[in-house]
Amino acid sequence: MADGGFRLSVDYGTSHTVAVMRWPDGRTRPLLFDGSPLLSSATCVEDGGTILSGQDATGAARRRPHGFEPYPKRRLGESTLWLGDREVAVSSLVAATLARVADEAARVARPGEPGSVLLTVPATWGPTLRALLVAAAVEAGLPEPRLAAEPVAAASYLVGAGELAVPAGGHVAIYDLGAGTFDATVVRRTATGGFTVLATDGLSQTGGLDLDAALVGHIGRVLADRDPVRWRRLTAPDDDADRRAALALWDEARRAKESLSRTSVGYLHVPLFDESVPVGREEFERLARVVLDRTVEVMIAAVRSAGTGAEPATVVLVGGASRIPLAATLLHRALGVAPIVTEQPELVVAEGALAVPPDDMLPAGPAPAPPAPPLPAPLPPAATAPTGPPVPAPAGTPPPASMPTAPPTSPPPTGSPAPEPSTSAPVPVPGADPSAGVPGRSAPSRARGRVLLAGVLVLAVLAVAVVLRPWDWSGGGDAGPTPGSQPTPTFADGTTMRRLQAAGRIVIGSRFDLPGTGYREPDGTMSGFDVEIARLIASELGLDPAGVQWTEASSTDREQLLEQGAVDLVIATYTITETRAHRVAFAGPYHLPGQQLLVRADETTITGPESIPTGRRICTVTGTPHRSRLEEQLGRSLATTSLGSYQECAEALLMRGVDAITGDGSALVGLVAGSDAGFRLVGRAFDPQPYGIGLRKDDEPFHVWLTETLRRIIADGRWRAAWRRTLGQYDKQEPTIPEVR
Repeated sequence: MADGGFRLSVDYGTSHTVAVMRWPDGRTRPLLFDGSPLLSSATCVEDGGTILSGQDATGAARRRPHGFEPYPKRRLGESTLWLGDREVAVSSLVAATLARVADEAARVARPGEPGSVLLTVPATWGPTLRALLVAAAVEAGLPEPRLAAEPVAAASYLVGAGELAVPAGGHVAIYDLGAGTFDATVVRRTATGGFTVLATDGLSQTGGLDLDAALVGHIGRVLADRDPVRWRRLTAPDDDADRRAALALWDEARRAKESLSRTSVGYLHVPLFDESVPVGREEFERLARVVLDRTVEVMIAAVRSAGTGAEPATVVLVGGASRIPLAATLLHRALGVAPIVTEQPELVVAEGALAVPPDDMLPAGPAPAPPAPPLPAPLPPAATAPTGPPVPAPAGTPPPASMPTAPPTSPPPTGSPAPEPSTSAPVPVPGADPSAGVPGRSAPSRARGRVLLAGVLVLAVLAVAVVLRPWDWSGGGDAGPTPGSQPTPTFADGTTMRRLQAAGRIVIGSRFDLPGTGYREPDGTMSGFDVEIARLIASELGLDPAGVQWTEASSTDREQLLEQGAVDLVIATYTITETRAHRVAFAGPYHLPGQQLLVRADETTITGPESIPTGRRICTVTGTPHRSRLEEQLGRSLATTSLGSYQECAEALLMRGVDAITGDGSALVGLVAGSDAGFRLVGRAFDPQPYGIGLRKDDEPFHVWLTETLRRIIADGRWRAAWRRTLGQYDKQEPTIPEVR
């Protein structure tokens, strides 16, 4: 490859992919696909196994909807998907789109002309996802690409285009709202003319698709009452005809959303009902506030996390969904800075990557572990470690952390450049999470409704991950009295416990969406049983329990968070399985919730698992084994729908798209506690599963200490007290006391 030849820059997005070509003489223009610079990222698998991309894929979806995957980027962390009757590697779906780019680039370039390829990636992506995207590009026939962080590319574009003047040391905030993700980043101009990332955060499952879902949910509340059977065919299609209608519904929602960015009234044509429903901009903005308010909160937290003096002089909006006028209005109110709205926000990142200096590119794969920084000076004699040789740090143990989600001497887990040192103190954030105001990736508060708007229900994956059955855990001892305060513990040099104690903080991955278990309140505080366990562990380390720094850990990224060092522990409804134990270690179990059923309050037929009638539809969360376990319990197959979260299942249940939800009892208790919709649990819990505390593999001293700590807080009564303060308020069944192994 030679930079003197053609250069190709590709922004592979959730909904669309954009590619920009630079000629050797400096001319730059986007590649066109079927006459448009926006290439659909959707794919469709044909009967013979051929993977179609772009408009070919969306056209094929009408005759083969079961082979259609509209958003492969969202699935990049998974290995395979079932599309139709075939299991397909996700990397091959991504490669199909990138191959279309490669073909078009080869068509417009001179044959045999040397060149180079750039791919843009979110600043929040770590080495694993970056390496997967690079592998897909190579599979597509592209030369091995270099990587540029999307916010750095956006800032570089605006400076190069003369739309933005940023002096050395100046700051720019990038608000990137795409179809499926949102990223908030603060970058600083360096003395060499490039940009470095100071702080970044994001919402990995929030974007323009959620605004589409808001529109669908809005009209569904009217149409479902009128004809629930027909509406259910759209939200939980069973055959190809209904799947085609469902795809058309979501396409209409996207068109209506885009129309409402330009006009005061949009129309959403509803298949099967054959009518066009008008939606006013005022009504749409009311619906959109649920999503946009969360993005603004994340942007504010990222700005504050960048530290004192990092307040941006400019806020830039990029990403197709940022066209919504309300986004700029809310940002202006919150930050006091008028945002820059680019003419074609979809093209900014791809074109800007061509201006990113080579030194600001990201590594494509996992970086080697950095050397550990020196430990602080020895403690006074009264607090020295016990006599005896120190316990050596196991291989791969991360150094002390100085940021909410990453060790200080390594690049942040997002893969962005490490912040430059600052002597200024962080800006305190009144009422916010303690991690706000600390340089690095922030953990902002997120005001959440008790039941979120419907997710992309019709496009949810129907496959459920199969995991091995865990061990048969028996109960532990009775609870005793709660002990008084303990003296500050001491730990041997080189251990993770000593590192965390010296740093004065611990970063824990938790659920943010399960009331009663792991929930981020509107004011930014955390609550729930898992949260209480985390605080007890922090206290045992000699840390302030109120100072735990939280990172959201969904069911799909827990192993990755631990492997990348983004968190110290994961306490997030994390079931211990042998499959997961190949990648991470577990301490525990600390909880043994059984599987249960949740129904609407007016449901009279389903009173427990055995009473589920044939044909009634049960919702499960994608990536969990609950469907297979329920079918094993009953000895028969069930009609099921798999969605991305318990909240999406709850919305489907509320709208009568499904008849019940099955899952871990503690998660379902949270839906009862956090919803005014009138849900209730039915039947006894069955098949108890062991929740464990996830930690990095091969850290045996930390594992031993966590095991002993769990046994101690169970024996002295703190475990039971935590349960009663949280889940025990809603679940009248007495919990099984776990026996920690």
